[in-house]
Amino acid sequence: MPQNLTIKQWNPDDRPREKLLEKGASSLSVAELMAIVIGSGSPGESAVALMKRVLHNHQNGLGDLHNSSLQNLLRFKGIGVAKAIKIKAALELSVRLNHLPDSEK
Repeated sequence: MPQNLTIKQWNPDDRPREKLLEKGASSLSVAELMAIVIGSGSPGESAVALMKRVLHNHQNGLGDLHNSSLQNLLRFKGIGVAKAIKIKAALELSVRLNHLPDSEK
């Protein structure tokens, strides 16, 4: 997708929310899933492009991103307090899910 287009300008089949509805969550990349979590990008950068940039700077790994501090996330242009908190909360939920007994999953 061109960097300067907002997700609303993308083909509906390529939009993360619509893709999840049509094909399921497993069909989305980590950046697309995290874009849904943060909800929006910033002027000139879609939420997907923003999360690709953030993930690239965290060795494309959720573990590295999970271990990142709020202050580190805030250094990325387009990530403010609200988005940083959403990222940290989503990753913490995944950790807690992994610690549930199989009978509770």
